[in-house]
Amino acid sequence: MIDTLLFQPERLGAALGLLLGYGLLCAGCARQARRLARDAGGHARRGDDGTPPADHASDRAWPPASAGPTAFAAGSADPAGPDWLVAYASQTGTVAAWAEQTARLLRAAGARARVASLCELTPAALAREERALILVSTAGQGDPPDDALGFASDCFERDGALALDGLRYGLLAAGDSDYPVFCGFGRWLDHWLLAHGARPCFERVEVDRGDATALALWQRRIGALAAREAGPGTVIASVASVPGPDAAAGTDADARAATDVDDGVAPGNDAATFAEPAFSPWRLVARHRLNPGSIGEPVCHLLLEAPDADARGWQAGDLVELRAPGDGGRARRYTVCNAPGADGRIELLVRRHRRDDGGIGIASGWLTGGLAPGGEVRLRLRAHPSFRIGANAGRPLVLIGSGTGMAGLRAHWQARADAVASAGAAAPAAAPVWLLFGERQRERDAFFADEIAAALADGRLARADLAFSRDAAGTPAAAPRHVQDLLHAEADRLRDWVDAGAALYVCGRLAGMGEGVDGALRELLGGAAVDALARAGRYRRDLY
Repeated sequence: MIDTLLFQPERLGAALGLLLGYGLLCAGCARQARRLARDAGGHARRGDDGTPPADHASDRAWPPASAGPTAFAAGSADPAGPDWLVAYASQTGTVAAWAEQTARLLRAAGARARVASLCELTPAALAREERALILVSTAGQGDPPDDALGFASDCFERDGALALDGLRYGLLAAGDSDYPVFCGFGRWLDHWLLAHGARPCFERVEVDRGDATALALWQRRIGALAAREAGPGTVIASVASVPGPDAAAGTDADARAATDVDDGVAPGNDAATFAEPAFSPWRLVARHRLNPGSIGEPVCHLLLEAPDADARGWQAGDLVELRAPGDGGRARRYTVCNAPGADGRIELLVRRHRRDDGGIGIASGWLTGGLAPGGEVRLRLRAHPSFRIGANAGRPLVLIGSGTGMAGLRAHWQARADAVASAGAAAPAAAPVWLLFGERQRERDAFFADEIAAALADGRLARADLAFSRDAAGTPAAAPRHVQDLLHAEADRLRDWVDAGAALYVCGRLAGMGEGVDGALRELLGGAAVDALARAGRYRRDLY
């Protein structure tokens, strides 16, 4: 999930070496940045079904149970010493949760620690820090998460003019080796820090899909740092005793409140240990194909319910994680297609995936055909903080997407309609919603066409613009139209909505649509304006 015009370095001569290559990164060359990251060791292939890559890190428990009690001194670090900054960049909240746990480990040792997203920081602010622990995920094809795009842009602008020689740091890079550029952003950031004089406290820790061994190593590194700073004769604590945000008031004043439903911890998690919620046995109630006769693969709308009807705590924009038989226990993620309702049911939108060798993806094939109505699906809900409504609850919404990206868009316009109705607002136009969506053919691939028409009629949608790439746009020779073309066609309206405070939500495939939409927005609004929207949480993306 990346601004492809942003995260790119100049081609460097081999003699400069990898370190200087990363030190001379500049904006405007994504393909070359990815090439450098591959040279640093990125590898592997794209996953089976093209499901959202999220943080490219599994949400396994951290600290892992296998780590055992890591000993460190508690309560004796010099409180007058400099704070530890625990900074993170996280697409879905997994790494953000690890950052919170890292801060709790430091606080348990008597150190002062504060947690901040990279979207709240600038390189200049980082240069004023003395000690930092930085945890970052990688998104897309080796790119920064959306909440780090502004920071990365600032790094390029300040490149060569910033000294970090007063900073000591430790870095955790989370990734998924099934994607082409493993830990690409984390590796780039580590080299950028080194090139500007920062001194590592220990070697970079890379976590592949939530690997328990790597997370245990990070835990030991933090314990060792805390122990070195603590005085002799102190009480020894273990990870199991570290209080979480659910602890009694006063035991962890800096932790997020237990009532904060947008804390990046998936519904049902124990916040103190990050123990995973179990996969629950959901049931397939109904499945309907939305595109019969389409030239593309089948797209199915699935309705699922939990036997115990207990699926509370999720929001529009969240994900589900499920396991399909024969898929080696791998968890696949899909964006929920509806807003929460009283019945607790969830809806999914799944396209059958056709692999390059002609085979069908295991999970998508099962969900779109192999799973019989009434059959069991092992599933759990996952929070997706960066695609939730958050502080945009009262803003106009511009919902942009294509294909199965309709799932996240539909969930948001339903949630907005529910919020307006519950508030008793007489005029939904007070917080209007504009949908821009693209698919192949109007006749075969107009997903939820009746719902969209009804929403336009009653005001739940203020406007809907649709593009169909395989339909002729007026003449047989006309070029296909994509959703990014709609942005150009409605450029003045788009600027008016943004000026009125609108938030932009983009959902769908990164390749083609996601990159094209981002490029169009930067062309129409200006790159600096788009970066400012992202920093303000008004440009949010769920791309896969």
